[in-house]
Amino acid sequence: MLILTIRTDKPEAEVGLFEISVPQALHSDGMRGAVEQRSKPYMKYGERVAESATKQSAENTFRITISASKQESVVQRLGYEKWQAHRDLSITIHKKILEVLKSQKKGWNDLGGLVCYKGPGSFTGLRIGLTVGNALASGLGVPIVSTTGKDWAEKGINKVNNGQNEKIALPKYGAPVHITKPRK
Repeated sequence: MLILTIRTDKPEAEVGLFEISVPQALHSDGMRGAVEQRSKPYMKYGERVAESATKQSAENTFRITISASKQESVVQRLGYEKWQAHRDLSITIHKKILEVLKSQKKGWNDLGGLVCYKGPGSFTGLRIGLTVGNALASGLGVPIVSTTGKDWAEKGINKVNNGQNEKIALPKYGAPVHITKPRK
C-alpha cells in the first residue's frame, strides 16, 4: 500500500511517498526475510535512532505492527520532496506531489492512504495542506489521518495501516485563531 504524507505547517513544506509491505519469510532470529536482506538499519514503531549516521537510513525504512493481527510490516520511504514554499504553497504543492509520484512511476490511483501534519503551525499553511489532503482523500476514496509531533509520519502511517480513517483531517493551530473582525 502506498501512503502520501503532507506537511505544510511552516514555510518549508514537505511531501513523502511511503510503501507498506509485509515480509514473507520469518527467520529464526525473529527478523523477516525482506528486512534481513537489506543493509539499512530498521527501527520499530516509536523507537528513535540516536546516531546521525544511521538516522537518515532509519528515516527511510522502519517497522510497524498492525494492531488487529499483531503482524509486523515494513515501511519504506520511496520518495520525498522538501522545498521553500513560502507564499507559493498553494501553487507548488500539487506539482511537488506529482513529482514525487512520477519519480516512482506511480499515479494518483496507486495511493492507498494519506497522512497530514495537523499542527501546531502556520494558519494558512496548515489550511492549505489539510485542504489538499482532504480533497485527495475524498476524491480518491482513500483513508486520511492527521497527526502531530516529531514522529508524525510514522504515527500516521501506523494509523492508516491499522485501518483508521478520520474522513476529514482537522488542524490544530496551537493557539486561538486571530481573524480580523468586520468593520461594519
